[in-house]
Amino acid sequence: MKTIKRILILISVIICCSCEKESHWLCHTYGGGYETTHITLEFSDDRTECEVTETSMVLAEYPYGSTHKTYRVYLNEEEKSFVLNEGDYDSRVIYRGKIIDFDHATLTWYENDKEISITIEASRYE
Repeated sequence: MKTIKRILILISVIICCSCEKESHWLCHTYGGGYETTHITLEFSDDRTECEVTETSMVLAEYPYGSTHKTYRVYLNEEEKSFVLNEGDYDSRVIYRGKIIDFDHATLTWYENDKEISITIEASRYE
């Protein structure tokens, strides 16, 4: 009987831990587009880094059609927002985002002195 109780406790702990991981307000992957570019954000499991991929729909703009860069992530749990910059000693905000709802967030950045803001969609089924 004690063995069965231990197994049930272990199963419930595993289920609770996996539910907690799934319920984080910041999804692992987001994607969206603007004009002729698609942008994807892939956050690390601990959400301390984010790989941003920009894919140009016009191949002449980039030799391989896309750029990849990894940024440091800073989360604001209260506001359910995040900022991305190039490292611990860099205070420049490259991208900033805010969760809209369970499946959407806004992503904002500057390009050629113009602020760009798009809605990105969470990819929850990877």
